[in-house]
Amino acid sequence: MRWPRLKRRRDDRDRKGAAVVEFAFCLPLLVTVTLSFIDLTNLIYFRQTIKIAAYDAARTASEPAATSADVEEAAGRMLSMRGIENYTLEIPSDYGTTPRGDVVNISLTVPLSEMTSFTGAGLWAESLTDGIEVEVFVVKE
Repeated sequence: MRWPRLKRRRDDRDRKGAAVVEFAFCLPLLVTVTLSFIDLTNLIYFRQTIKIAAYDAARTASEPAATSADVEEAAGRMLSMRGIENYTLEIPSDYGTTPRGDVVNISLTVPLSEMTSFTGAGLWAESLTDGIEVEVFVVKE
């Protein structure tokens, strides 16, 4: 048996109204999840940039003729490309007199405030209150 035509139209209108209500409930959740994933991927990229900058500084520090200024320049080059200006690079104070074959510890710390993204919402601020710190140990050649 077929439904009368008027009845079918009324059911279609009721279903369209239900779809609008479902969309209104789901949209904030979808937007929140999407923005959270964007922020998380930006945080991963941010951490990777800091690691690469620390490794570049350590690679420069392992060279026999490298100075503290060379090490700072190597780290600053990568960080400036990412737009990071506020960072702390710790090089041993006796780096210039460190003999060949000794281990040198390079530490790079960048506050989370340098990450340009949606972090104003504080999504990741609780787990990274002090920022991101990378330590690299190299042997001076």
